[in-house]
Amino acid sequence: MIRAHLACLATAVLLAAGCTPPRVAPAAMPADTIAAIALERGACHGTCPIYVLQLFEDGRAVFNGERFVRVMGTDSAHVSRDAVAGLQRQFRERGFTTLPGVIARGTPRCGPYATDLPTVQLTVRQADATHRVRFDGGCMDHPLWLDSLAAMVDSVAGASRWITR
Repeated sequence: MIRAHLACLATAVLLAAGCTPPRVAPAAMPADTIAAIALERGACHGTCPIYVLQLFEDGRAVFNGERFVRVMGTDSAHVSRDAVAGLQRQFRERGFTTLPGVIARGTPRCGPYATDLPTVQLTVRQADATHRVRFDGGCMDHPLWLDSLAAMVDSVAGASRWITR
């Protein structure tokens, strides 16, 4: 109580003197509040499902359907922790973190381009590092194992319950 009062008093004195109080680093978020793996499927010119799917280390699977899905809005389910850990291992074994953050038309990894294919974003958190790759399905030279990883995320989460109409 006294410590909090002194901190408030010190901040008031600094502000009155025209100084900026020191910034306090935010507390680290617990690991179970940050998705271990996230999959975002974007729009195409047709009726491609648009949704975000997050898998957490504790086994929670959180789905947020936006368009062309059976479940609009947020729903959740549970999967095994081992399945989530196995997916993280697949990302690691394929060298996911060595890929550039964006593979899109005009970038070196794209190659020949086909229109009207959705963009997919995969994010994986391992230890204290997070890596995200957003790739355009129209890039013919994107690593095809990215499509496999996205399909594995859908499969482990049982996403068909939310997507299939």
